[in-house]
Amino acid sequence: MTKFKLIATTVAFFILFSQLPANASNINGSGSTFISNFLNTCKADYAKESGNNINYNPLGSGAGISMFIKKTVDFASTDVAMAPGTKVSDKFVYVPLVAGPIAIAYNINGYNKPIRLKSVTLTKIFAGEITKWNDPSIVSDNTINSLKPKLPNKPIMVIYRSDSSGTTQVFTEYLWATNAKIWNKLPNKSFTQSFPKPNVPFNFLSAPGTNLVASTVARTDGAIGYMESSFATAQNLRKASIQNNAGKFVQPTVKGASEFLSKFTLLDDGSILSNYNNPNPKAYNISTFSYGLAWTANNETNLAVKDFFKYVVGPCSKNNAVKLEYSPLTGDILKFANKQISKIGN
Repeated sequence: MTKFKLIATTVAFFILFSQLPANASNINGSGSTFISNFLNTCKADYAKESGNNINYNPLGSGAGISMFIKKTVDFASTDVAMAPGTKVSDKFVYVPLVAGPIAIAYNINGYNKPIRLKSVTLTKIFAGEITKWNDPSIVSDNTINSLKPKLPNKPIMVIYRSDSSGTTQVFTEYLWATNAKIWNKLPNKSFTQSFPKPNVPFNFLSAPGTNLVASTVARTDGAIGYMESSFATAQNLRKASIQNNAGKFVQPTVKGASEFLSKFTLLDDGSILSNYNNPNPKAYNISTFSYGLAWTANNETNLAVKDFFKYVVGPCSKNNAVKLEYSPLTGDILKFANKQISKIGN
């Protein structure tokens, strides 16, 4: 190498690394697939602004909680609180980061009309009691002004999460809260553990993670599945309108989720209790908050997590949540989230 080239290379190297923040951090997280489309955007934008690198592995809420407790990640995200009695070695906080609707997406080849489902019909589908798309209950739900739809005599293929999933727990909480006589087993992050019959029927297929549930529905004729709304959009899937407690059929929109989650009960541990029988006529009642989990101990890593969470509920939510089909935190819940963030690293 010539003397000139050596000097030029040295100068370029110096310029590159002098531009990086002196205290740049690498932060590792894992958990909810529900929130992953939102967090992926947040972490990319945050890295550009802060120089901190966020690694996030969407393995599901259950896996994220487990890794957080074992301290193999610096933070986790989950759509549900930890099970009562879970042993955790140090103090931590739940931080609501964003909210959003869980869409009931379907794929019926040759039938491109909207589908409406009462909650009892939806529950019977996922309980394996309704197995054909032209079942009288589905036909009745979609009869408007005495005009019956010509739904196909096609088997329903139910797609559910095979992993430990906060989305599954929220969805089974909804089924149990609204139709306990049909969905008579307690909600669970495991679909098969909550399923109200001894065995899952032959017309049920499982897939790990929201993205694979969405893609399985997209390639399976007659399929129906539950997923965060943006994943259904990415696969060009139709989304069923679900009847709420006011008798209105509502799409899984950002506004519908916000209306549902505008009234909530804060629990002592900082998690939130949702009312799946919310009577608001504008509410889409299959919606959830998604939490970040962070330690309160004062160290450099936790302070970096704190800064990232501030960015998530602040600039990232303001700029990206709605266009990514998530509901940004506003009002009292945003104040609460910032209060929880203030406890991190203290």
